[in-house]
Amino acid sequence: MPEDLNKIWEAVSAKLREVIANDDLFASYVAVNRPVSIDASRLVLEVDSPFLRDWIENSYKGMISDAVTLVTGTNRDVEWVVSEGADGAAPASPAARQSGTAPAQSAPDGGK
Repeated sequence: MPEDLNKIWEAVSAKLREVIANDDLFASYVAVNRPVSIDASRLVLEVDSPFLRDWIENSYKGMISDAVTLVTGTNRDVEWVVSEGADGAAPASPAARQSGTAPAQSAPDGGK
């Protein structure tokens, strides 16, 4: 992971720490994010489960996006991916998701 990405995420986390005073909330919904990539328009973060991804997107995306903008000086979209092997399925890479080449997920019953 590029050093700049780590520094950016550390600074974003510090900004979020100023806003989220509750230690449990910070540990549960901010500290669990891992930076994956950043470009001119997007920051991609990784979490361990679909539940966390959905909860953070629904509850903290605006706050995280605002902190990213403050730190980087650029308005970037924030996206989450689920770490490989979570719930038995490997997530699509951000590049594969963007290009639409993500592998199809099979039905839980095997399609029967």
